Amino acid sequence: MKNRLNLDWALSTSTERSDFINEYVRGETFAKVPPTEEELETMGNYILWGKDEDGLNVDQRKEVELPRRYATWTAQNVDSLDEKIECPTFIEGTIQKIGEVPQTRKVKETFSRKKTRESAPDHLLAVFEELWERIDYIELCINLYEERTGKREKPPRDSLLQRFSEEDIEKVRKKTSTFGQYKYLKLKHLLVELRKEQYTLRDSFLEGICRRTLPETSAGTQEIEEEVSFFKEIDVFEEEVPVFPLGLIGEENEGFWRKREELVPRNFGEEELLYFSKIFWKKKAEENAVKEERAAGHQEFRRWFDFRDLEMVYQLLLEYQELEKEGQRLLRNTSRLIQTFFYYAAEANLTEIQREILQLKMDKEKNQDIARLINRKYGKSYTANYISTIFRQKIIPEINGAAALHVQIVQSLPFEEEFKTCSKCGRVLLRDPVNFVRKSRAKDGLSSRCKMCDKLEREKNKR
Repeated sequence: MKNRLNLDWALSTSTERSDFINEYVRGETFAKVPPTEEELETMGNYILWGKDEDGLNVDQRKEVELPRRYATWTAQNVDSLDEKIECPTFIEGTIQKIGEVPQTRKVKETFSRKKTRESAPDHLLAVFEELWERIDYIELCINLYEERTGKREKPPRDSLLQRFSEEDIEKVRKKTSTFGQYKYLKLKHLLVELRKEQYTLRDSFLEGICRRTLPETSAGTQEIEEEVSFFKEIDVFEEEVPVFPLGLIGEENEGFWRKREELVPRNFGEEELLYFSKIFWKKKAEENAVKEERAAGHQEFRRWFDFRDLEMVYQLLLEYQELEKEGQRLLRNTSRLIQTFFYYAAEANLTEIQREILQLKMDKEKNQDIARLINRKYGKSYTANYISTIFRQKIIPEINGAAALHVQIVQSLPFEEEFKTCSKCGRVLLRDPVNFVRKSRAKDGLSSRCKMCDKLEREKNKR
């Protein structure tokens, strides 16, 4: 459906916007066809972005995180030093003094399509070719627009033009003649995302999960990385590979793997909670040992896998089918790794559509086929590129977040005061902003309702 909304963006306060919406929904625009769910969501966000009496909106007060059109353009929160140190891949030697110019350790690499074609596995070649075709087309559109508007003095490079026929170039030139500044900036943003994606795909089979850093030599500061991908080696789990944050399903920590709603202090006895605490700190010490080995640049490094790491989980999913095929030849730890992944995927805050996309990606379906299935089933208009964006920027980070929340819950189990009961649904959840909306006026800084109930209430108010 064509976008029918014509909101008055000149109104700045939430009260003015709310009054405007109350009148607007009763107008002729929605007389025959009522607002869709997407339109209601847009109108709700339109009100929430409005400022209150204090001059701030709910997003600025950190009460509700509102969606943005382009997530990669959003200012990112600065990681604290404590959060960095907790990460097993953090190297303390990278900390710089204020005002100190960091030393250049690597020369920026140029992506080589030739080398990628030679080394890429067969099941990824078609994905690369489709991605490169899209990159070339968008780059040509940008170049021709810049040439027409005077932003570019030189014509597009010959290597790019050779990938198109004269007829195709003229079609693109004609199409770009209708472009405006907004369309141009949107294409530039999309081009950056697509180029990032080709590096991610390449790294999934060229680069491994763990690296070792050799110490500095007399010739100067030099970082040498040796890539090790244990998904490429059939007998990888013959070695003891530590898995973070809490190991694998089926190890000595069986009580850790209940559903999130069941991981509350009242479901465990005192002795069981003490045992959990012992296992947790044992795992934490193992993680710290790996971090220290890496920071010291030991010649003999230890491999590890972390469900909180985006790249590691991404590579696991890319190799999922191959791991399943070789399941009989691999040790039982491989199947437990996959079981543990499914646990975190089930606990992740994924929508119905995202769960279906995840399953289709694991089944090695192509992005364009996934987009076609999702669009037909849910009435969406997703492109193949947006499917890739959802997979990497939304689905996998949610799984990483489920693993991070899991370890936080287990760590807090011995302390009943670290949990809070939702006043609406009665669920007992970890007292944390991930479960409860921030509310500065509350005693603990959190709303009495959980985020799920708060969302249902807001949707009810919109209707």
